[in-house]
Amino acid sequence: AAFTEAAEIVVESINIGYSYLFWIPAALFIYALYKAFTWINSYADSISSASSTPLQGIYSSQTAYSNPGYSAPEFQRQPTQVGVGFVKAGKAQLTIYSPRPIQISSIQILAQGVLPSSVYPQLINPGYNYITVELTGSESLSYGANYVIVFTFSDGTTISANVIYQ
Repeated sequence: AAFTEAAEIVVESINIGYSYLFWIPAALFIYALYKAFTWINSYADSISSASSTPLQGIYSSQTAYSNPGYSAPEFQRQPTQVGVGFVKAGKAQLTIYSPRPIQISSIQILAQGVLPSSVYPQLINPGYNYITVELTGSESLSYGANYVIVFTFSDGTTISANVIYQ
């Protein structure tokens, strides 16, 4: 209806004798209205047809695609280091975030002649945990150098934490 009314206005303006400077923009406007109207109709048609047929390569919740006897295991994130830790006065200090409670079962520092003697706390709680690792032989470390401490947890997961000697 809007398209027809706009067309009638253009025809009347041409019959009245308006200059071509008016009817060229008016014709372009009518053409734009026509394209918008046909696009809206084709979009509405595509929505109604898409709801009845599944698209190729897109997940569908239809029964044909489901496996009724299987449920996916819950994804458990492992603990991760937050920021960079540091080693000072024979102690490595760093922060580990854990999504669940977990026990540290072993630690190892990847540096020649340096051994961890203890770790506190051994039980990591959900959230941010400030960890202290006491080291023997840390006097052989180089000032400003980066070192890696490998934590092994009670469930078998491991993380590598970075520390800087200060």
